[in-house]
Amino acid sequence: MQRFKFLEVFMLLALAVEPSLSAYTKNPEQRVVQPLTGRRPLGRRSMPDFLSNRLITLSTGSYLLSNQTVTWFEAMDICERLGMQLVTPDTPEKDADVVTVIKRSGMNSYVWISGTDLGIEDTFYWATTGALIGPFTNYGPRLKPDNYFNVEHCLHHFWDNLYWNDYACYARKRFICEVISDPTITLEV
Repeated sequence: MQRFKFLEVFMLLALAVEPSLSAYTKNPEQRVVQPLTGRRPLGRRSMPDFLSNRLITLSTGSYLLSNQTVTWFEAMDICERLGMQLVTPDTPEKDADVVTVIKRSGMNSYVWISGTDLGIEDTFYWATTGALIGPFTNYGPRLKPDNYFNVEHCLHHFWDNLYWNDYACYARKRFICEVISDPTITLEV
């Protein structure tokens, strides 16, 4: 009962910070979490021309590394406004490309990726697709999501050991957007 009450309070607080989280629902038959649709007006629906020369194109797609640090929610929103999505390194090849982007930048900060367990404790999924994370993961030794102090619900990529870890969503980190390659994705305004 105590755990339920804590989760209820946490979700109310999370919804106060990011009201669109209420659009997520768990679908156990399909083992996916429904991604957000029809959130709010996006403003820009395509990447501005001045950013296209900053794209890093690799074997799995094109990526844009941020110069600013923002919360996980802001990173999701910024990528969406650019007509992109927060990076989803769901295969070993794509994760290797994310590592390449991080290494090429020479930066020494953590980078948000689209993994989260918001709304469904200990069930990590890609917020961009709704797919549960796995079978591929890159948590590394001793870095399984641990929800330290009961506030870590969003995934980031380390810059030094290049593994994933969970962290507080409201922390400020750099992020990587990826060009959406699925032509069936439509944005509702």
